[in-house]
Amino acid sequence: MPKHEIASKVLRTRKGSQVYVARDLSGQLSVHCSGCGCDEFKRGMAPALAGIVQHADRCSR
Repeated sequence: MPKHEIASKVLRTRKGSQVYVARDLSGQLSVHCSGCGCDEFKRGMAPALAGIVQHADRCSR
């Protein structure tokens, strides 16, 4: 059983890693990056969407 589901469009970093908003089984949202492995909690969809855009631009992996 998956620990989370993708709740947004999947963006890519400059080096091709995937960045997306993940929703866990309790409904909590987080910014998840397959490159650097970050999993940063966000309160609400708007901050989470802003977070993936910022992270995709700044992540070096």
